[in-house]
Amino acid sequence: MKIVTTAQMKQAEEETCRLVNLSMRQLMECAGERVAENVLDQMELRGKEDGFVLVLAGRGNNGGDALVAARHLAQQDMLVLVLLAGEAEDLRGDVRAQYELLKEMDIRVIELSTQEDWHVFLSMPPPCDAILDGLLGTGVSGPPRGPLAAAIEFINQQSSRTLVFSIDVPSGLNADTGEAPGPVVKADFTMTMGLPKTGLVLKQAARYVGVLDVLDIGIPYQVVDALESTLPVEITNVRDMRGVLPRRETTSHKGNFGHVLIMAGARGYSGAATLAACGALSSGAGLVTVLVPESIEGIVAVATPEIMVRGMPENEIGAHTPAWWNDWRNQLDAYDALLVGPGMTRHNDTLLLLRQIIRDCRIPLVLDADAISVFAGKAHWMEKASCPLILTPHPGEYSALFGQPVEKIQADRIKAAQSAANETKATIVLKGAQTVVAQPQGTAFINTTGNPGLATGGTGDVLAGMITALLAQGLDPVDAARLAVFVHGYTADAAATMRGQVSLTASVLLRELPNGFLAVQPH
Repeated sequence: MKIVTTAQMKQAEEETCRLVNLSMRQLMECAGERVAENVLDQMELRGKEDGFVLVLAGRGNNGGDALVAARHLAQQDMLVLVLLAGEAEDLRGDVRAQYELLKEMDIRVIELSTQEDWHVFLSMPPPCDAILDGLLGTGVSGPPRGPLAAAIEFINQQSSRTLVFSIDVPSGLNADTGEAPGPVVKADFTMTMGLPKTGLVLKQAARYVGVLDVLDIGIPYQVVDALESTLPVEITNVRDMRGVLPRRETTSHKGNFGHVLIMAGARGYSGAATLAACGALSSGAGLVTVLVPESIEGIVAVATPEIMVRGMPENEIGAHTPAWWNDWRNQLDAYDALLVGPGMTRHNDTLLLLRQIIRDCRIPLVLDADAISVFAGKAHWMEKASCPLILTPHPGEYSALFGQPVEKIQADRIKAAQSAANETKATIVLKGAQTVVAQPQGTAFINTTGNPGLATGGTGDVLAGMITALLAQGLDPVDAARLAVFVHGYTADAAATMRGQVSLTASVLLRELPNGFLAVQPH
């Protein structure tokens, strides 16, 4: 999905109105209705179908969207209170018309036109289940002042106790640069209209944006196609991912969905191999074979009865040795994709084994965890691969591999991922908040799903298994990486909604993966 500037989005909205004979008021109605639907979906997930929503509206079109949403929420039996940051008599045009419709429904509106009004309200806020932020939209570039600044302060003080939804952009954030010139709403969800704005996907905006949802307001494909991308990058969302993994024919059998081979684990690290194998199985692989050091063969075999486990010769610390590779290199044709790395340790034997694998492998290859770390300072070895190659580093592993400070990597994750892809000729999955998938000399993709609950041991092993399973089913490296990263994050978001982020584990993630894949099935 293309990323655009606020000026381009305004142009797209105007062109849409011209092409399909819509008024801006009708477009506002559509936007507000989509917002209400999104809020309702999240509230229902939390068992709050009849909850209480505070709607904060400014005087601009963003406020108009909020007023429409308030009306639709009330029509669905939600308790709604509107806080207007200003005086109703100052509302004009379409926003005024939406205010009048709201009043006809007897929805209560409180006008808070000064900082003092907001501070008084803040001293005794009503308990609510959600706050909908419609104070400021994409057209604002300077710092919020007066009642708007106080309203943002109000939202942020309530954010630890309630869900915060922002319409189009967190109020106060520059939608083109991602910068915060003054106070900015810290949203749990940002529902942006039509297309993502440049500033929303930049690193400096991540702490304000939360989960980014792109709402369909009916912008025609021809209008979108005519817009030039503002960055050599796109975002990945559910609409892009639907249909990437094709439907299964009724006559299919396990041989149609790929045989994954995983080389993983070491003494004391059997969990990594198990989680990676389960990630592959839960992502549709027909068969999964795992090669582990012989001392943990029984542990891994008992943990997951669906996988085939082979115990291999090991060294003095219970890690893989390169001795067995000569017997296995000619067997790779029996498999469709290979994953190497989870839990293998950084012993020199791991490096020696990996060098041979990279040189000899002819099937799609995923290098994860220790298979990346052992090449610290030796990124040039990746160029020796003669097969499709995917690397899945987190910032620390990237830092060791390419000799760059983590701070520099994190300062421009898009540039870092693209640079690594160009240097290694591999597809790069730079993990972390807003995971970036980059391909050599091509477009990079920013993922919009996932949350801090994924910052726990084992979730990366699950992701590596997922990517490998999708490769084994015939997806190209970029599509396999994008789909796996999206579903992995989407599943984590759904699980966190029900269980919270604190208790999200790799095992919980595996149990919930079917729901993630359901979300990307074609309708």
